[in-house]
Amino acid sequence: MGQMITLPRAAYHEVEEEAPTLRPDGLPLGYDLFPDGLWQTSSDGKMHHIGSWLIVEALFKEATGQGWGKVVTLTDPDGARHSLTLLDGDIATGWNKVLSRLLNAGYQLGDAPEAAKRLQRLLQAWRPHARKSRVNRIGVHLTPQPCFVLPNGRVIGAQGLIADAAATSAASDMEAAGSLEEWRDQIGALCSGNPLMIMAVSLAFFGPVLGLIDPDMAGGFHLGGSSSRGKSSIAEVAASVWGGPRLRRSWNATANGLEALAAAHSGTLLVLDEIGEASPKVIGRAIYALSNGAGKGRMTAEAGLKAGETWALAFLSTGELGVAHKLAEAGVEIMAGQSVRLIEVAADGHRFGAFDALHGADDGAGFADLIKGRRLRFHGTAGPAFVEAAFADVEATRARITALAKGASDRMRKTLGVEPDGQVLRALKRCAHVAAAGELATRHGLTGWKVGEAEDALVEIFEDWLSARDDGSTLAATAHLEKVRAWVEPHANDMAELGQVTAKPAKAWRDRERLYFLPETWVDIHGPNHQAVSRDLVAAGALEPGDGRNIAARAPRSIPGRPRVYRLRRASVDSDGRADEAPSS
Repeated sequence: MGQMITLPRAAYHEVEEEAPTLRPDGLPLGYDLFPDGLWQTSSDGKMHHIGSWLIVEALFKEATGQGWGKVVTLTDPDGARHSLTLLDGDIATGWNKVLSRLLNAGYQLGDAPEAAKRLQRLLQAWRPHARKSRVNRIGVHLTPQPCFVLPNGRVIGAQGLIADAAATSAASDMEAAGSLEEWRDQIGALCSGNPLMIMAVSLAFFGPVLGLIDPDMAGGFHLGGSSSRGKSSIAEVAASVWGGPRLRRSWNATANGLEALAAAHSGTLLVLDEIGEASPKVIGRAIYALSNGAGKGRMTAEAGLKAGETWALAFLSTGELGVAHKLAEAGVEIMAGQSVRLIEVAADGHRFGAFDALHGADDGAGFADLIKGRRLRFHGTAGPAFVEAAFADVEATRARITALAKGASDRMRKTLGVEPDGQVLRALKRCAHVAAAGELATRHGLTGWKVGEAEDALVEIFEDWLSARDDGSTLAATAHLEKVRAWVEPHANDMAELGQVTAKPAKAWRDRERLYFLPETWVDIHGPNHQAVSRDLVAAGALEPGDGRNIAARAPRSIPGRPRVYRLRRASVDSDGRADEAPSS
């Protein structure tokens, strides 16, 4: 690595009086570096001042093997040092932007004629022997060696790597306050006895695990329920693992804006508050994008397609509305894949709203105030400490996470009693690995919890989610039934009472217990996904299947021609949960 000159500003004096005592590695002939900056000697022996102190420390290339450039360190007018990564292509063809970056960092051009041009030529020619690799996003990187890049550009777990500061937009919000011990004793300990808080904090530790184990497990949890029940306080505690109060982001953003937030929080935790403020269409797309870890490609000025941002992300959502309810407002149907990528958890059914243990507070509101006061003073230490511990021995961490997740997974499978299908398995794996992250953090002394508390909390949450999914009120089934209700009201004239003679063919029939829909009517209501809808409703107990493998059943004898019909329980459709009074057939 190129050696830097370090001299006190008091040692600066006229260049003519002294030659350089140390020549930086790779500095081309004809140039000299003095304490007061860079100088060039022309062929006539005259010296020209190019600008203030600057050194090219190393050449770098992107971790992908392409994108070469230079690591440049400069001194600003206050004597502070700043490092920048400059791509060779930008130095050659985008010099004005490069020069702007240098000047904004505090570089001072000298009084030599065409000083900026001289600096450009020097940067192009200066080639030290030192080599580094650059990574251009935060979070976990597996090549050229496993490491984690914090938003402030600090690299944990690897040597010879540099992080591009331009890719760390969350750095200012991920500052630390207080010590790790204070966070553990004053905030982490408050989670004990509160399963939702333990889940949320374990989710914050889950972010670094994702990149090491399986990015396909990415996803999140949604805390839904009445206002003033503790959802926001839980979100604040989770965010405090990584930084300050501003880490609670808003759902009220464009899809592109949410993708930018995802990239800025990769490997950590993204907290999205108040889902009710977001557009339903944005929510539907964002759930997939945040979980799948890739944004859209963008067209560049050169008419080429630039790859979109990537991330491996855990995210926590809050809101009074559930996801299915929010999407149904706009007539958008929740897909099964969305419901397992963002697992809904009721945050208002515990002993004190979202809490079960108040740790000395008088009530839930007092406990929320206690959290808020401490959260302002202690934050941003536990996340980096967890990364330090995890990346000290990556293979050992992988083995421990796998073992811990298996223990939690085995308990969750016992709850099921049968082998889970693909969607349930995805939710089970995430819950198990979130539990493992919380358990590993506990074993590293970071949480203040008892061993086993994280696993207990996630098993309980998985069981609650499974019960809600299997009791006829699943997220998907709820949305499907909303579409049926929305169709029935304006189509009263297209329906007939069972056994009643009508002047025109009916599209559907009803009796006291059931609604009967022709297949074409069913398709009109539910669109091209009608088969998946039928399966969801059968699983929820709302749709009565036919004989054998047929979902549609033979119509009652009083329907002319006895076609196949979709037979739906009226109690599932009526908004109050009971069948409306209807004349008997």
